[in-house]
Amino acid sequence: MQTLALLAQNEAPQAQVFPAQVAFDCFAHRAQSQEDGDSSMAVAESNLVRSLGRSLGTEMRFSTTSLQIPTFAGEGSALCVQTREVVSAHSAVGWLEAAEGIYLAPESSVASTRETVGSEDVWVARVRPDASSADPQRSLLMWLSADPVRLAAQNAVALARARFSEN
Repeated sequence: MQTLALLAQNEAPQAQVFPAQVAFDCFAHRAQSQEDGDSSMAVAESNLVRSLGRSLGTEMRFSTTSLQIPTFAGEGSALCVQTREVVSAHSAVGWLEAAEGIYLAPESSVASTRETVGSEDVWVARVRPDASSADPQRSLLMWLSADPVRLAAQNAVALARARFSEN
């Protein structure tokens, strides 16, 4: 409704689900109290950090800001990773290329949320040092893009197979 109203140059209807109008707009998700009592992150942020911790190890530190940006499909995340040891972007790219479930997007790709639709992998692009970090040699920035519907479906099928193969 908001999109139609704005395209017709009319006043958009009052937002009912989100705290503000969503159509043709962008805003950070609000932090909410989590199950563990942490109220510094939005649910989407804490879910991403937990998922990355399971995949990459809990010894790595992650920082992310979750934004609500209306798209037709897919989900994207800007990610900052701090490591204990010095790491180059070149080395990180090599590790990511070898990781299962990761597709390192070529330089010619923008790794947009629409590009990832139907992909079983998380796409990674723009891996680079984080110049704003206190120690840029131990901090990387990257862009992640994925089809969360496809990934959720894959997980559901894997869980069903595991459950029914036990019997």
